[in-house]
Amino acid sequence: MSFLPDQPELLALAQLASVAPSKIAAAYNDPDAFFEHLTLPELDRIRDASERLGQLVTDMAAAVQPFLEQGKAVLEGANAD
Repeated sequence: MSFLPDQPELLALAQLASVAPSKIAAAYNDPDAFFEHLTLPELDRIRDASERLGQLVTDMAAAVQPFLEQGKAVLEGANAD
């Protein structure tokens, strides 16, 4: 798996972690030289940002689930007619 510096998900993570997206992409695309691209403090910020984003994704999924179920029920009811 490779990362592109302009990948929207990577841009969001980079912005939240205050790390240049190109540095993150370079580190993960060149694992043999990983620490030539990122420092330990940057990795710590990336980890923290990843955890916050993961929690946000979980919370958002839970919040939209009732609406998805409601919409599905409406569509199934319309198809039954």
